[in-house]
Amino acid sequence: MAKPRKENLLFTALAAGFLVLLGFVTISQWENQTHRTDLEKFAENTAAGDTHFFPVPKEFKDDQVLVKWHGKPLLHVGKGTSEEHDSQMIKIGTEDSGKFELYRFSAETRNVGERYYLKAGFEQFIPLQAKE
Repeated sequence: MAKPRKENLLFTALAAGFLVLLGFVTISQWENQTHRTDLEKFAENTAAGDTHFFPVPKEFKDDQVLVKWHGKPLLHVGKGTSEEHDSQMIKIGTEDSGKFELYRFSAETRNVGERYYLKAGFEQFIPLQAKE
């Protein structure tokens, strides 16, 4: 029987190594595809993209409670709505009924104290303040 040549052994070892590597890549790719929802999550923490708008009342009354947050009634302040950039408003939570998101200005843009906002439209917000 003839002895295998060194070149044949090297080629066989390289081919086997390549097949093992290809199998590893295939299994890794399959694992990533089946767990994609666990691996890739996206969360927007600004008002950009929020299309669930609070219905704006035709007329705002003084001391009108629009929503509650953590049991505190939030009153409308100012006149009507205010125009603000969606990207400057940071989502802080959902009001108590769970229907609408509450926002505040990001720390970098301005400091307005205990003021909250409901999104009323594209770059339109209803300013709110906690009832004392």
